[in-house]
Amino acid sequence: QGDYRALKGEDANLTGMAEVYREHLEKTHGLIKSSVNETTANYKFVGATVQPDFFLGIPTTKLFPLTTTKQVIEITDEINKSIGSDFSVNLVGFGKNGIDEGIVGGGFTVASKLGGFGGYKKLVNHLEKLGVNSYFDFDIISFAKSGAGFTKGSDSAKAPNKLSLTFGQLNTISHAAYADGYHILARSELSKAANKGVEKLSKVENAGISFNSLASTIYSDYSYNKYRNVKNMAVDAKEIMATAKNKKLTISSASANDYAASVSDILTDCPLTSSKFDFQTYSVPFYQMVFKGYKPMSSISLNITADSKESLLRCIESGTTPSYTIIANYENELRNSNHTFIWGSVYENQKESFVNDIKVTSKYFNNIKGAEISKYTIVNEYVRTTKFDNGAWAVVNYGDTDYESEFGVVKAQSFITGA
Repeated sequence: QGDYRALKGEDANLTGMAEVYREHLEKTHGLIKSSVNETTANYKFVGATVQPDFFLGIPTTKLFPLTTTKQVIEITDEINKSIGSDFSVNLVGFGKNGIDEGIVGGGFTVASKLGGFGGYKKLVNHLEKLGVNSYFDFDIISFAKSGAGFTKGSDSAKAPNKLSLTFGQLNTISHAAYADGYHILARSELSKAANKGVEKLSKVENAGISFNSLASTIYSDYSYNKYRNVKNMAVDAKEIMATAKNKKLTISSASANDYAASVSDILTDCPLTSSKFDFQTYSVPFYQMVFKGYKPMSSISLNITADSKESLLRCIESGTTPSYTIIANYENELRNSNHTFIWGSVYENQKESFVNDIKVTSKYFNNIKGAEISKYTIVNEYVRTTKFDNGAWAVVNYGDTDYESEFGVVKAQSFITGA
C-alpha cells in the first residue's frame, strides 16, 4: 500500500502512477492479465499445528488436526448452500508438520491425520464439481528439521561468515513467532524443492499450487556470489512459477512482491492499509490500483484482524475480495499455542460472519469483476470514493457521522455502491 502525502481531493493522478507502474511490470516481470475469474470470497483452511505432548512421561510433540480434508468438504458444502460456489479455497499447513516449521514443504504430502493425499484428491474433485478453485501451499523456504531430501546445515542458506542462517521471524501463515528459530533453504536448492511440490500436484487434475513464502520473501545466500545481496531472487521465483504453469497448475501467491504477483494467477492476503514504516498522511490502495483488473485479489483474513468491520470497508474501498481463515477443531489444549489466529477462526463460532459479509457485498464484487480502478478520491479525512473503468463505484465512510456524497448519503462507518 502507498502513502499519500498530497492534499485531499482528486486522486493526484495516483491511477496514472499505477498505470506507469503496470507498464514497468509488463516490461520487467511479464505482467499479464490472469485467465482465472475473480470470486466474491476466499476461504483459507488451516490443516494442523504441532502441540506439546508426553509419551511415558517423556516430553514430545504431536500433530494436532485443525481441519481435515473431509471437514473442508463438509464446510464448503455448507458455505455453498448459503452463498453459492463463487469463492476460492486455499489450503495451508496440511503437510507433515502443519503450519509449524518442520521439514521442507511439509514433506510434500498431506498428513495422514488430515486425510492423506487420497483425501486431498477427493477434496479437489469435490470442489471441482462445485466450480471452486483450490490451491495447496508448500513452504519451500523455512525448515527446522532435516528431511524430504534436504539437510540442516549443508542445505541451509549461509551468512557472510559461511555459517548457516537461522531466523526467529514470524510464521508466514499464522504470523506467530517460531520460538527456536529455523533454517532458510539454500537458494541453490529452491528449484529442487519447488519441483517436488509441482510434480506431486501435477498428478491431481484441477489442482492449484501456492508458494506463499516464496512469493513474499527475499533473502541472500552467501554460498555463491550470484545469491549475495538478494541477487536474482525475482529470477528464481519467476522460473519456479513458470515450471508450475508448464505443468498446467494455477498459482496462488500471498502478500506477493511485485515480481511474484506479476506471474501469479490469483493474489491472496493483499494489504488493506499501509505498512506504516514511514510517516504518512493518508493510506491509499496503490497495490490494488496496480493489480485490480489484472489479477483476482483477496484480502488478509478479516476474522483475525483487530477490527473486522473496518477491514470490510477497506475491501470495499480497494475492490479487494474479502477473505477468512477457517479451522474446524478446537480443544482447550490449544490455549497455549503461539498461533493466535486459532481463537477467531473456529468455523462453528464464526460461520455466520463467514457468509453474512458476502451476502451484503457480493453484488458489488460481481459488478467490479475484471474492472480496473479508474479514479480514487480522498474526499476528506474519513470518506473515500473509488470509481472503476466499467462504471461501477463505491463510497466508504469511516467517520462517526453520516456524509452526503455525490451519489447519496453514506451512513457513518458504512458504504454505498452502484454501477
